[in-house]
Amino acid sequence: MIIDAIIEAIELKDDKEEYTQIRKEGIDPFFHNSPHILIIYSENKLDLRNSTIAMTYGMLSAELLDLGTCWIGGVQMFLNDHRDIQKEVLGINGKILGMITIGYPTVKYYRVPPRSEIDIKEI
Repeated sequence: MIIDAIIEAIELKDDKEEYTQIRKEGIDPFFHNSPHILIIYSENKLDLRNSTIAMTYGMLSAELLDLGTCWIGGVQMFLNDHRDIQKEVLGINGKILGMITIGYPTVKYYRVPPRSEIDIKEI
């Protein structure tokens, strides 16, 4: 599994121990138990701008479907530094240009503060 492969590749002993303990407690420290992960990758370095635009529109579109998304930039950078994990676990040969989690949020949050309705009277 990708989470365990990432933890195994962590080089700092203290960080590795911390993530291993968190994982033993059944917590997903990277993707937060998201049911889906969307990864955009390419072997062409010029695709970075287009992939960023595509990922942003994907995140906005997901919001219209009441889905939550989160760009997982830390894992994206880590996997780009550990191409062996990309290849063996994910089957990706190119550079990861974007990575987001997608799922239904566990909490409801408002985009603007909730306000009571205004009583309007016509003259």
